[in-house]
Amino acid sequence: MNSSRSDRYHGAIARSYEEKRRNDGMWEREDEALEAVMAGMPPRCRVIDIPVGTGRFFPIYEASNASVVGVDISRDMIALAVAKAADMALDPEVVEGSIFDIPYGAASFDLAVCIRLMNWLDIDDVNKALGELARVSGDRLVVSIAHAIPVSVSTVAPRALAEGGRLVRRVLGRKPIVLHSRTEVQAAIEGSGLVVVDTFALHSRRGAWEYVLWSLQKAR
Repeated sequence: MNSSRSDRYHGAIARSYEEKRRNDGMWEREDEALEAVMAGMPPRCRVIDIPVGTGRFFPIYEASNASVVGVDISRDMIALAVAKAADMALDPEVVEGSIFDIPYGAASFDLAVCIRLMNWLDIDDVNKALGELARVSGDRLVVSIAHAIPVSVSTVAPRALAEGGRLVRRVLGRKPIVLHSRTEVQAAIEGSGLVVVDTFALHSRRGAWEYVLWSLQKAR
């Protein structure tokens, strides 16, 4: 994962990560979308979650009787995930690692889950990350990505078009977020040998961007 994320999620920021987000409607919709995907997975399926973060999805995996491996580049996040697992009397494998070099062999898992990472990466790194996720998954992937919503010049005021860049920065804040186009996202999916099974619209803002969870499958 890129350095901006690994530099950001440590110490107090890591410890407060869930507390600041758990009441967010987008957070809840991510949970619901992942629950819907897990409902269609076979019992005892093997899941890799990267970045695993605080282990926020452990309850969903446990409810689905899945076997889980968590990977993250942040040691502080790993410590939080291990603590959460212990509180739940779970014993998942949680390891330090990068999405660009996942430390597992080809087709080691039935499902690879990647939530809230791809917009920290430029599109070249998105392609690399999807390729690695597709390599370690024998079948399914779940990936969340925010993309820009195309606009028509004829339907948008010139001032709004001129201020479009500033609008995106206000909406997304000052974090080093990369807003991909939907065309780029679809090309990255296809280029990684994946097909779309389903999509879940998680959030949109001011006609500028849309946040989507993609349920994907390796092409047969």
